[in-house]
Amino acid sequence: MGELVFLLILLILCAVCFVQTLSFPVSILDQSGGPALFPQIVLALLTLVIVIRLIQFFREKKHEHFVFRELFTGRRLFFFGSLIVYVFLFDFLGYILSTALFLVVTINYFYYVVKGNRGSVKAILVRNISAIAFSVIMYVFFANILHIMLPTGQLFV
Repeated sequence: MGELVFLLILLILCAVCFVQTLSFPVSILDQSGGPALFPQIVLALLTLVIVIRLIQFFREKKHEHFVFRELFTGRRLFFFGSLIVYVFLFDFLGYILSTALFLVVTINYFYYVVKGNRGSVKAILVRNISAIAFSVIMYVFFANILHIMLPTGQLFV
């Protein structure tokens, strides 16, 4: 029953956020869909995944016991905490630096948790360079293709 309540809360949260995106200001000259386009796509996909999980939930005969506090322990707590730090650093450090830092820290942590070691120097370099490259590529995609302004950070102003 707990999972059902949690999924319904997420579904309501998606709906509220989607409604909020409808009020995002759009320039008359903007042909890209405006600043609301990407959040709407993400919210629509998240809603689709939640609906699929709800269908699975109702089709299952036996439901596992869902404990809400398990979402905030161990690895999940680390990820949730990292995400909160990322959100707070986002404006101060800017998109590229905060995203790269978030990805490097979380990817290396989870690699260590799953594998039990950090891996070879080559593997560490590939993981970290890939995370940094991903951050830069996403910045270019948002800024140059979607024309969405992302924070550059207060350190670089």
